Amino acid sequence: MMEGNIKKIDEVHSIVSDLSTKVSNLEIDVNEIKAKQVDFESKTNWLKEKHIKILKQCEEYRLKLDGVEKEFIVSKSVSAHNSE
Repeated sequence: MMEGNIKKIDEVHSIVSDLSTKVSNLEIDVNEIKAKQVDFESKTNWLKEKHIKILKQCEEYRLKLDGVEKEFIVSKSVSAHNSE
C-alpha cells in the first residue's frame, strides 16, 4: 500500500514539475510578446508622427501651389489686358 502511495506521489510531483516548466515557458513567451508589443507601439507612434509631418508638408505645398496658380492667373490676365 505504501509503495502505491509513493508511486502516486512521484507521479504527482512529475506532473507538477512538468506544469511548472510549462508555466515558466509561457511566462517567457508572454514577456517576449509584451516586448514585441512595446516595439510595435513605438514603431506605430513613429509612423503616426511621420504621417502628420507629411500631411503638414502636403498642406504647405498645396498652399504654395495655390499661390503660384493665382500669380499665374493674375499675370495671364494682366498680359491679356496689356495686349488689348
